[in-house]
Amino acid sequence: MLRHPGPRVRRALRRPRRRLRRAGGRGRRDSRYPGPPASLGIGVCAAGALACGAPAAACEGATLPGPEVCNRLDDDCDGATDEESDENTCYSGPLATRDVGLCAPGRRACEAGVAGPCVDEVLPGSEICDGADNDCDGETDEDAGDCRCDLDARRPCYAGPAGTEGAGPCRAGSQGCVDGLWGRCEGEVGPKVEQ
Repeated sequence: MLRHPGPRVRRALRRPRRRLRRAGGRGRRDSRYPGPPASLGIGVCAAGALACGAPAAACEGATLPGPEVCNRLDDDCDGATDEESDENTCYSGPLATRDVGLCAPGRRACEAGVAGPCVDEVLPGSEICDGADNDCDGETDEDAGDCRCDLDARRPCYAGPAGTEGAGPCRAGSQGCVDGLWGRCEGEVGPKVEQ
């Protein structure tokens, strides 16, 4: 026949549970922030709760700094909203030409949470004799023909896409002969993305 434990035994069995609760056992929740302390409460950054229990404690619901995006929020929790970010950089040319030769990304302004058009990007153009990589393929003046010239000679130059010279504000520049080679194209205006 089974006997029920007496009152002393029941009290002794309850003590470890009370100690476990006091030491952070099941059901206990504390405010916690696993991110950089200086970012807590700045922008979208907020503390979460430490939920203790088996098998391990975990911080739940905290919002940590992230990449800044154009959305009217301070996503990186630095006190500034929609400031410079990777999303503000733009390039519409072939990816393999980005940051090669003269090619360079432009910028998009973020206004009222909306990214604007890409401006000031430099896209691949036709190769000309100017000592630069105009078509952004890693080679200089390779398709430009003979780059030798007579001292003090000048010639027109245009590196924009075919058919764009003379359209709108696009116009050719001029090259001078420097030390027997054609110099940089000066005064040229190429196409840009309209705003």
